[in-house]
Amino acid sequence: MKYVQRRANRFEFRFPFPDDIAGKLVPVPWPDGVAPAVNTKCGRFKTELVRSLGTNDVKAAERSVLLHIAEAHALVDLARALLARGPASSLRNDEVASAVQSFEAAILRGDETLRTVGIGLNLRRPGGSKRHDGLGMTDDDLSLYQKLIEYLDKDVRSQLARMRPGDQVGFIVNKAMHERGVVLHPDDPAWRQLEVEFLKAQRRAIDGIKQRLAGEEVPTPRVEESPSRPGVTLRQVFERWANGGGRGARKPSEGAINEARRSVDRFVELYDDLPISVITKAHGRAFRDALAQLPARLPDNFRRLPLPDLLKCDLNRYPRRSAQTVNKTLALLGGILARADKDGYFEVLASWSNPFHVGFEIALSEREPYEPFSADELRKLFASPVFVHGTRPLGGRGEAAYWLPLIALYSGARRTEIAQLRIRDLRQGENGIWFFDFTDEGHEQSLKTASSVRSVPVHRELIRLGLLPSKNFPLVSTYLQTRVS
Repeated sequence: MKYVQRRANRFEFRFPFPDDIAGKLVPVPWPDGVAPAVNTKCGRFKTELVRSLGTNDVKAAERSVLLHIAEAHALVDLARALLARGPASSLRNDEVASAVQSFEAAILRGDETLRTVGIGLNLRRPGGSKRHDGLGMTDDDLSLYQKLIEYLDKDVRSQLARMRPGDQVGFIVNKAMHERGVVLHPDDPAWRQLEVEFLKAQRRAIDGIKQRLAGEEVPTPRVEESPSRPGVTLRQVFERWANGGGRGARKPSEGAINEARRSVDRFVELYDDLPISVITKAHGRAFRDALAQLPARLPDNFRRLPLPDLLKCDLNRYPRRSAQTVNKTLALLGGILARADKDGYFEVLASWSNPFHVGFEIALSEREPYEPFSADELRKLFASPVFVHGTRPLGGRGEAAYWLPLIALYSGARRTEIAQLRIRDLRQGENGIWFFDFTDEGHEQSLKTASSVRSVPVHRELIRLGLLPSKNFPLVSTYLQTRVS
């Protein structure tokens, strides 16, 4: 098949980008959706897209490559649109207008409150003031306030004349965006637009205050919030993911659901329950870095603290959690949003890239290896009371404690694959050979990859020990009917 190549005993997907894209400078900031096509070191589009297909089976490779082809063509469309139109603001015009209107109204509300209550200055009295009755401004309050407004008016008009908003305006814009749950790229054109519009709003508000100080009536404008961004919240899509669907639909395991719920709770503690359409990679990176600061195991006195409070605590004396653990949390959240993407919740966006695909690169020296048991470890395992005295501990799920290690030893299958076996998965072929049928077709059954679907002959030692359902060997149904977690 086109775009499928074999390399190092594995198949990979290689898609050359067309000449009108390959190697071209990418307008900054580029949207997250086009990021897979960008060489971030030089800021240019890649010449080709390469993805490992993770299999040495040609049929499995040809099946899985179809999604990569669709993704590549979508990237080409996004790249061409970006080169033609340039970077777009991540905020809609109505969202900018709403934020500016809220800022102007807040200034006028503050003025109204101050002049209604007053300060109580009396510079002719010893100490400069007396106990104020809170019924308006004194003469000295008014005089001092007028001078302050004159200074602010001159400063704001100077900034507007130069079209260079000061640092204070940038701080105000940043605070306003944070309160709205919006995270913008530092190079996003929306920053410039917001700072200028906020500066204009400040000048209009000061003009209104000057009229009020001259005794005129200037009402505080009513704020009309912009329509909320399209899409449901993170908790809502989590519930849809956890429920799986109607009868017969595959549903995540209880363990996965509980772990994902804890991950969602942590994100909500940090950012509130945001609409999924406003969650960006900036959120994902900040959440990733926050998780990396937490201990591998939280002490009891910290367990109930929300994430922002945890980050304020002195956690240096506890060993940090590993990058692999952080990546696992990000993968769970990324899977929830991938399901939402499949359900069409991001179709209203011009482009979308999963904001939780920001995991750490794991150093080879830090990766947790899957090493085989040594001979001494095997002797210790099979000398345990389960095999010597027939003990069946409650935590071992009865006969599963006996058979799971044996099947693992004589089949080479993964623990999770063995743990989900059912009676029907122990089958006899037409040639009379018994085999384990590892599939993902049953309820709550799953495999790591498509190539993991396979049949593994039952080892003769397992047959000798009594696994098979025959007259000579009783079926150990207690195990095969029990799903081991």
